[in-house]
Amino acid sequence: MRVIKEAGEVKSLVEGETALELQRLKHQLELTGGIEPEVVSEYQQTKTRYDFLAEQMDDLQTATASLESIIRDLDATIEKKFLVSFKEINEKFTQYFKVLFDGGKAQLVLQRADTHKEEVELLPEDEEATLADKSAPSAKEKFLATEKIKASFFSGVEISATPPGKKLSTINALSGGERALTSIALICSIISNNPSPFVVLDEVDAALDEANSERYAAILDSLMDKTQFITVTHNRATMRRASILYGVTIGEDGVSKLLSVKFAEADELAIKNSKSKGKE
Repeated sequence: MRVIKEAGEVKSLVEGETALELQRLKHQLELTGGIEPEVVSEYQQTKTRYDFLAEQMDDLQTATASLESIIRDLDATIEKKFLVSFKEINEKFTQYFKVLFDGGKAQLVLQRADTHKEEVELLPEDEEATLADKSAPSAKEKFLATEKIKASFFSGVEISATPPGKKLSTINALSGGERALTSIALICSIISNNPSPFVVLDEVDAALDEANSERYAAILDSLMDKTQFITVTHNRATMRRASILYGVTIGEDGVSKLLSVKFAEADELAIKNSKSKGKE
């Protein structure tokens, strides 16, 4: 009987505490005045907007990852093709340099760029957020954590040229004529690898002597099956290699006149004239 009586007292005590807690909570609800329907509606709208933006963010992150993968693949393909073309151009450059200088050595040297990442300025709100929560990564840290894909594998190309009888030097240490010949070798090596529909050369051979002009004209002649050359020149060696020659002359009246000669037709005419004279 005593045990039953004590159990009843405990039960009454618990029920009394529960009743007091209920009264306290009811009192707090009365003080707050309840939840307004507008608050619930605003919460639903905000949550819907948040869910939409979160979904958009996921889509953007997926698209960014896909684009970065494509960029990496393109960079690898570009670099591979670039190196193949560069090797071919370098070989032709060395070949044409030796032809123009009658010896010597020359090559193109790639200057590789150091890998680097860009930085951005923190916006005022980013700085405030970083100060408020030091454990959270800032916008700057998030930016730097993202790999930036760059297509710049190389910073430039250095020309190393050694004419016969000289020490290894850069193009800046060469004379005017040597620079002209080196430039011609480079231009012709690029044309041989990737021919253009036509190439205009404006008095490129102006600083060359007769022997070098002959070598220069021989190289142009070897490339005539790949591209058309329009050459402005006063050099006889270059003129002799041309298919068609245009000249401007001024008559006694001071008026400029344009003359043109097709060497193939001129040769045929000369042969006919020589034959006709032989018959006479």
